[in-house]
Amino acid sequence: MPTVRIPAVLSETGGSRNVEVDGDTVLAAVHAYTEEYGSELEDNVLGNGEVKEYINVYVNGKDVRDIDGVDTQVGDGDEIRIIPAASGG
Repeated sequence: MPTVRIPAVLSETGGSRNVEVDGDTVLAAVHAYTEEYGSELEDNVLGNGEVKEYINVYVNGKDVRDIDGVDTQVGDGDEIRIIPAASGG
């Protein structure tokens, strides 16, 4: 099973989470997390079948936008890290 790492800002509990979920793609894993924990993670991270512009998703340290997007394959021991983009001025 892959592990999804979610920062506190996106976690329903207000704390960061590391959760093992079912799924063989990033999309399936995010969907499984949303279904299991009743969160809005999928709506917050994905839009129009892609990772939202202001969210970064990495699998084992590689940006999924540089691989296969939400169709990036994941498996046992893989880490999916979801990070909101930081901005400032």
